[in-house]
Amino acid sequence: SSQRDRATYQYDIANIGRQVMGNYFTVLRDRFTADYKDHNLSAMSRDSARMIGLIHDMDTLVGTQSSFLLGKWLHDAEALGTTPQEKRYYEKDARNILTTWGGADQSLNDYANRCWSGLLNDFYATRWKMFTHDALNAVRAGDALDEKAFHKAVTDYEWRWVNQTGTYKDTPSGDAFAISQVLYRKYRPEIMAAAAHAP
Repeated sequence: SSQRDRATYQYDIANIGRQVMGNYFTVLRDRFTADYKDHNLSAMSRDSARMIGLIHDMDTLVGTQSSFLLGKWLHDAEALGTTPQEKRYYEKDARNILTTWGGADQSLNDYANRCWSGLLNDFYATRWKMFTHDALNAVRAGDALDEKAFHKAVTDYEWRWVNQTGTYKDTPSGDAFAISQVLYRKYRPEIMAAAAHAP
């Protein structure tokens, strides 16, 4: 078989790709922050869409590897239980460890910080949508972002997510090499332009 079909090569492609895309996400986040400070609604909307799109693309890429699947993590945790109550306990604990780390509004929130398929699309993208939505609405109203209200809303969301149930894929799908080629063509011009303008 060719090198691109080897499991280790596929893993490396997905792992390197998620790191590059994660680094680029910080560029987009910083742009969004600058847009907010400049009250530039069109740029905020554009950069918000790019941030969310990047998260979804990362989710697709890491979904090719069993090591990066939220569903596998949750399934393995549930398998520790012998009764429905135990299974539910272990699922909630597995969700908690990844996100709130002990309870609602804890100081160790996001301590685990995993770039896993399912977690990216469902948990992180939702939080970023909440944030960019509130920031856009604040600028439209001529106000500053109400950080206290946002913190409460996002904290409530996080705790609801920990306590909910739901299935996520627990087997990988897609070809990391093929997906990374598509993402390379999509993001290379943006990343190169950002690098050219970096201080």
